[in-house]
Amino acid sequence: MYLYWGWNSGHFTKLNIRFKGPDYDFTLKKSIAKDRQTKFTTKYFNPAHITIPQYNFTVGYYIREN
Repeated sequence: MYLYWGWNSGHFTKLNIRFKGPDYDFTLKKSIAKDRQTKFTTKYFNPAHITIPQYNFTVGYYIREN
């Protein structure tokens, strides 16, 4: 049996986003995305806050050793 617990963090690069339609065609150049991760505090260890979206939680069981 195994258990995994962790949290996510995202890192992004600058990019161009093009919007094109019947009456429009424009590009947002050098757009920046940022991860709005909750600051790491003791809140992460409180089971009442388990629904914070940055959590990863996996439980598994190996039926055979191989």
